[in-house]
Amino acid sequence: MATAGQVLKAALQRILVQASEADLEPDEYQDAIFAMNNYMLALDAEGIALGYTEVSDLGDEVTVPVGALRGLIANMAIEV
Repeated sequence: MATAGQVLKAALQRILVQASEADLEPDEYQDAIFAMNNYMLALDAEGIALGYTEVSDLGDEVTVPVGALRGLIANMAIEV
């Protein structure tokens, strides 16, 4: 399982917001956490149930199937 921090860092690196050698501060991730929760809850409302549980911290596990992580990362790059 991946953590919220791992998913969001990968998404932000895709859009060149975050360099691979530099870490953002946890408070700088709050907008991305909010966006990920909203995106995943919208998918659930549309009937796409991936078993996602809202996250509030970078260390929280992202509860989607491992095969869905790549799509989540790509879509979060678009969302943010």
